[in-house]
Amino acid sequence: MKQKTKPLDHGFKRIHFLTLWIGAILISDNLAFTQTTFNVTLPPDSITQTSALLQGFYVSDDTSFEANFEIGRTEEYGLTEHLNKNDGGHYTTYTMERRGDTVFVFCFLERLIPNSQWHYRLRIDIHDIYYEYSNDQSFTTLTDTSVGGFMIPIYFEGMTFRGFGVHTHATNCIDYTLGEAEVPPLPPFGTPDLRFVPPISKPEDCYGQGLYVDIRPYESAQQSDTFKIKFQAGEFGGPVVIAWGNPGVQYTGNVRLVYPLDGSLVATDMKVHSADTIPEDIGNLYIIAEGPTNLLSAWFTDLGTSSITLKGMYNPNGVSTEAWFEWGTTNEYENATPHQSIGTSTTPVTFDAHISGLLPDALYYYRVVTWSNSGTSYGIDQSFSTNLLTNIHEDPPIPNKVSLSQNYPNPFNPSTVIRYRLPARVTVSLKVFNVLGQQVASLVDEIQEAGEKSIEWNAVGMPSGVYFYKLQTQESVQARKLVVLK
Repeated sequence: MKQKTKPLDHGFKRIHFLTLWIGAILISDNLAFTQTTFNVTLPPDSITQTSALLQGFYVSDDTSFEANFEIGRTEEYGLTEHLNKNDGGHYTTYTMERRGDTVFVFCFLERLIPNSQWHYRLRIDIHDIYYEYSNDQSFTTLTDTSVGGFMIPIYFEGMTFRGFGVHTHATNCIDYTLGEAEVPPLPPFGTPDLRFVPPISKPEDCYGQGLYVDIRPYESAQQSDTFKIKFQAGEFGGPVVIAWGNPGVQYTGNVRLVYPLDGSLVATDMKVHSADTIPEDIGNLYIIAEGPTNLLSAWFTDLGTSSITLKGMYNPNGVSTEAWFEWGTTNEYENATPHQSIGTSTTPVTFDAHISGLLPDALYYYRVVTWSNSGTSYGIDQSFSTNLLTNIHEDPPIPNKVSLSQNYPNPFNPSTVIRYRLPARVTVSLKVFNVLGQQVASLVDEIQEAGEKSIEWNAVGMPSGVYFYKLQTQESVQARKLVVLK
């Protein structure tokens, strides 16, 4: 998510700060700084399966600042604009407490999904002129093995990640944490598009322009859900072919694709057929799915800087079944763990897979998949972020881009370690500046090979305060704050 930045009004007074989110414009070897505030995101408290208490504070004698948290499943904080809304958003309760110049901010966040990772940071609104951001924190809600769901994929004109299904924590509106999100308006005529739109029984304002994924709340194995699809043919017109994954494992009742044609209704059995040819002028289709069952559960444990253990649970219902996990840096899942047999049990079976060779401080997506003679079942899309590297003895894989990590520890006295990653052999410059933009130390100025790098800066003789360290290569310039506290 882009940070909001407005023209800076130099008329307001200078704010004393300590650190954690940089708002600097890098100009060659000199730094021009925006005004900032000392703000820190603290680790969360009171974590349960569905809630957590977020904490942070900032220091300023200006009482007109506003503060809140940005929240999301990733460090893009995509749920921030959907808090406290009746659209499947998450409810928050804010409390602020001033102690002298220090303001503590607390946020009780509810309606989270168990077995899921969350990111948040504190955002300070400086006189509605610009935003100041703190460091990122993350937490994982507690595991609940009764949580589960599935998604039946829909395939149209080579598009990916379309589907419908159910989940125990879904709502009748947009569930951003389950992969649902409002999509842009329909593209120009002649551009292929397929999206779910609200059926008559659902409120229009819950769907907006439509969804690529429509997940309904799981209530019982006897429920029946109607999904409405709007599609638009490509430049060559119709008829068009719409295909789908086999829903026979997930639904005990009928699953039919229904649409009007020549004064009558066509009802295609989606359990028997895997695709249908649709005339271009139909426009709207309906999927009627009855009797959802065999929910898939997935969660993770042992999350590290370069490895993780994925866990899943599924009931084979007496049928010989294999299970595995698909995972990758996007929700198209570039990788898969080895298939493993989970037998023919008639009760839920737990299984796991260990993944190594991941990049530190990186976002990954995953889902659980099962297969039997009845068909393939897909779990809901989920995600995790690996931990930031703090052990200089770890040996992560070669990164695909230049990245500069936050120093550790921070604040510090008298020394700290700065880590960065290089994707290839390159000339590297790493320098430290004070708040006036003056260079106070040159830590690296040489050609280095690709990989994870670290260097210690000893600040003996330097006064307490905020400093900035800048990493520069031929193709990248990055900077972060650090704090000497004596």
